[in-house]
Amino acid sequence: MSWLKISGMVLAGCLVLMSLAHGFLGWPTVRAEFEKSGVSRGSEAWTDASAGWVFGSVSMFVFGVIFASVALSLCKGRTNIVPVVALGLGFLTFGIGACLLLGVGGHFVGFAVFGLLFLVWAFAARQGSCTPAEERP
Repeated sequence: MSWLKISGMVLAGCLVLMSLAHGFLGWPTVRAEFEKSGVSRGSEAWTDASAGWVFGSVSMFVFGVIFASVALSLCKGRTNIVPVVALGLGFLTFGIGACLLLGVGGHFVGFAVFGLLFLVWAFAARQGSCTPAEERP
């Protein structure tokens, strides 16, 4: 297995783990802040925020699956890196935008870092797909 496949699967796995952490660890923290602030569970703010949070978690999971499928198909002559470039640009833009607009760092910097990693991986995949000859079609 080539280093591109392995590194692609590691990055895809990180996305899946991020989605699980986002959903199961992040939402309880945000929910507690809502409750401390007096936002009631049935309010529109509560409903919209919780729906958006769940959508974000599911989206990250799906992004991980898409990334994994691109990495796995890399050596089969189907090297379409556009989905990974889109993920990279999206994560990078979100991370930088959140830091600039909200004036905070922390985990938003992580989005930007992962965006850069996705873009570096896509560039490397574009330059040369598989190294082991036996993996080529």
